[in-house]
Amino acid sequence: MARRTAEADAHETRAPARFDAEKEAALRRLRAQVEGLKVEIGEPQSERRQLRKLLGDERKKLAALSESGAFATSPGAAEEAAVVEPAGRPTLPAYTDAFRKRLASLAPPLAPKAILVAGRIASYEAAIWRHAKPCRRSD
Repeated sequence: MARRTAEADAHETRAPARFDAEKEAALRRLRAQVEGLKVEIGEPQSERRQLRKLLGDERKKLAALSESGAFATSPGAAEEAAVVEPAGRPTLPAYTDAFRKRLASLAPPLAPKAILVAGRIASYEAAIWRHAKPCRRSD
């Protein structure tokens, strides 16, 4: 019987040692995972902080420009403005007889607006298309 108790005691002392080793291995693995997650979370946070700082700097620059009255313009803006300005006497379009008859049938306040809209459509002005209605096809 003494032999059984000695074997039982030896078995009990090995089991907790193995259990403790497994626990330690699991703890080390979990700690490594936590550290990896901290690194993964830290990288985007530092990038976000850097972007927020840059955004703040750009807002300060924009505020300084708007206070001083100097607005940034694109290099082609001056050229576009020069092209748009009329040079000399404007040329009146030659309307067809059908257009003139339709224009005469409109109410007097609508005629100038119709001419203006036709010109904007012909010049591909983007804002005019917001108010345009699609045409129905008569097939």
